[in-house]
Amino acid sequence: MCSPIFSLSYPYSLFAIRYSLFAIRYSLFAIRYSLFAIRYSLFAIRYSLFAIRYSLFAIRYSLFAIRYSLFAIRYSLFAIRYSACSIFPISTIKF
Repeated sequence: MCSPIFSLSYPYSLFAIRYSLFAIRYSLFAIRYSLFAIRYSLFAIRYSLFAIRYSLFAIRYSLFAIRYSLFAIRYSLFAIRYSACSIFPISTIKF
């Protein structure tokens, strides 16, 4: 049984219970939407990591392409040099 002090404040106790239940309800909504936010943040991180991974692959293969393009330029210059040697006398070609 409640003490007489609580029985005198009966209407206020009902208000307190009612607003406490509202607070619990909205706290549960906040928790629910916070979990949604965490879930979608994890999805964003996951897909960002995929994007970073494939960007690094693209950079890696671009560097390979640059490397082999430089090799192609080098051997093309050798080909031009030796082709020019067969056309012009060696003494006129200065590299």
